[in-house]
Amino acid sequence: MVNSLQLKIYQMTKSKYFNGIHPALYLAFPLCMFFGADPVIAFSVYMVTAITSKVCIYYLSNKYSNSEPAEKPSVEIERKYLVTPEFDISKLKVRSTTDIVQGYLISSKESTIRLRIAGDKSFITIKGPTVGITRSEYEYEIPVKDAREMLVGHEDKTIIKTRMVVGYKDFDWEVDFFKGRHEGLVLAEVEIDHEDCTPPLLPGLGKEVSTDSKYFNAVLVKTDWRP
Repeated sequence: MVNSLQLKIYQMTKSKYFNGIHPALYLAFPLCMFFGADPVIAFSVYMVTAITSKVCIYYLSNKYSNSEPAEKPSVEIERKYLVTPEFDISKLKVRSTTDIVQGYLISSKESTIRLRIAGDKSFITIKGPTVGITRSEYEYEIPVKDAREMLVGHEDKTIIKTRMVVGYKDFDWEVDFFKGRHEGLVLAEVEIDHEDCTPPLLPGLGKEVSTDSKYFNAVLVKTDWRP
């Protein structure tokens, strides 16, 4: 018997937000449902299958085709810093401010599946293992209503924060002011094109924590913050 959560996730995989994924991949989800798999596990199988398919298509198209190469798998490369008491956001050029609530359907060293509600939009993001400061990342916009429903029951395992985007010397920094269980934690991060890139730092930044797993959101969500 398919329950309401299973039906909701299945409907989401069939929606416009997942256009571009080969139709054959839709079999992965209903097959898991048929054999009574947990909806989160079934959805994870679906997404892992989709990602694997995209990577294989990219490889084969470049190896055997004379046509234009397929889009490369998404990669996230970012540096993350703590702030010092001297950090003053009011002296910086803030381009946008967004309230964020996010939770995790799956969280491990190998992969994470994150649900994020950011303002009036929501996203599901699949990330691979972190190597250095680099990891694969695939993000899809989904209806806010669906994201809220999937987060029901996980309220004690969410992160609440306000993100301010700051423009500084040709780089866009994201400064996160955490709330709730992580009140007092402030992290500043910047996405870069390659690991050797060293962007100019915002005034008042402190220690770099890019590779310190203690400051990964997927780890923070499991604990209360202690300065």
